[in-house]
Amino acid sequence: MAKQSKFVYRGDKRTVESVVRKAKQSGGAYDSYLVSDVQLLKLKEGESTVRIMPPSWPEQDDEKWGDGWEIQVYLHYAVGPDNATYLCLDKMRGETCPVCEARRDATDDERDQMKTQARFLCWAIDRDNEKAGPQVWSMPITVFREINLRSVDKKHNTQIPIDDPEEGYDVVFSREGTGIKTKYNAHIANTNGPFH
Repeated sequence: MAKQSKFVYRGDKRTVESVVRKAKQSGGAYDSYLVSDVQLLKLKEGESTVRIMPPSWPEQDDEKWGDGWEIQVYLHYAVGPDNATYLCLDKMRGETCPVCEARRDATDDERDQMKTQARFLCWAIDRDNEKAGPQVWSMPITVFREINLRSVDKKHNTQIPIDDPEEGYDVVFSREGTGIKTKYNAHIANTNGPFH
């Protein structure tokens, strides 16, 4: 008779970070253009305060991603029966994009819904929910332009470093409506200082 090995519990080696990451994983059967352990920032209607964080890629990748705090991506929305969102492979990688191909045979309404839209991704902290920690904020071009427009000190012709971890500024904006009728109005808060 074979001797059974003694059970050894290994759960004490599990980290809090590992458990939290698993708790945030999606159980849905839909695709995402982000990796599963990244939480997407979802802001409420009305006024919100957000702290944009500095870029997380190494300086040698600035040629690829730029010198800003954001990464520009191109997305297709409302694809298929699940209304999924996909990266445009044509604009992102120069490859054949199945969604762009499908748009050619779609009705006018479908074609318009699946068109490529630019979004700007950055790490941010929702000041109304700081316990959630850094989240990816996918902002439309209107918000991105507004933030950059207000990130210049016109009097001194200098940039306002809103993403500086010690001297940065919060972005306060109001959001009205939902979907394609959403409107934003942003300004840079006049208080600055380190992340909390």
